[in-house]
Amino acid sequence: MQVPISPYPFAVMVDNIAEARPQSGLGAADVVYEAPAEGGIPRLMPVFLSGNAGRIGPIRSARHYFVELAAEFGAALVHIGASPQGFQMMEQLGTVRVDEARGDGGFTRDPRLLAPHNAFASSDAVRAELQKRGAKLEGTTAGLRWGAFQPGSAPATSIAIRYPGGERYVASYQYEAEAKRYLRSMDGRPHVDGVTGERYAARSVIVQYVPVALIPGDDAGRLEVSLVGTGDAMLFAEGTQVPLTWSKDSLTEATRFRRDDGNAFVLPEGQTWVQIVPLETVVEIGG
Repeated sequence: MQVPISPYPFAVMVDNIAEARPQSGLGAADVVYEAPAEGGIPRLMPVFLSGNAGRIGPIRSARHYFVELAAEFGAALVHIGASPQGFQMMEQLGTVRVDEARGDGGFTRDPRLLAPHNAFASSDAVRAELQKRGAKLEGTTAGLRWGAFQPGSAPATSIAIRYPGGERYVASYQYEAEAKRYLRSMDGRPHVDGVTGERYAARSVIVQYVPVALIPGDDAGRLEVSLVGTGDAMLFAEGTQVPLTWSKDSLTEATRFRRDDGNAFVLPEGQTWVQIVPLETVVEIGG
């Protein structure tokens, strides 16, 4: 299936600390990433290849591994500041970015909320800013493909992803058979949109196991999340589970997934969530 891509695809750094919830706009993204950050609370990065949302956020600072992921899609990155490693990666990869901290347009602040959890953008505002600047982007679907999905041989109607760390953060999904989607929860509570109140749901979920370690000498406790290399992953779709192997040859290459059962790696049409987790993460699967 050919996924439509706008002339201005973009990804957004979205906060996921408790004070920042509920988030807005994630349901309109084509792909949503969740990956560890310092302090044991992952951050979110929705990727908008063609989707539209009137309010996306709250927007926070970037980390270098999210910069890598946005680059796989040829997407601009919307953020407010970054870690030192994040800025270095943007320079290395030539990232097109929209950053409120340097005065870029497209952002609004909600006076009803406390900073730093009150910055938002819309897809129209971001694309207008990119168009005004004459940004040249060539969006792709990276290593993801959508089409005729072949279900796995083992059931998976519930998924609980227990991120390691002192916060004991848990992302979980419950399969809704009639709609063929996984309803998402965080820390035992339904994950709902801050504007519509609708619960977020994924047509497919990928859990990707990667090496994660503290960056030596980083006084903020930032993490090295190693996305280049190979490793194990799991795909959950249509109430089934499929063991995968992932590979990424270099910073400028897309992550590729291969099904261990020999069938072609194809996702069912609809939104995909990619949970990037440390190797020691416990994932509980119910049938």
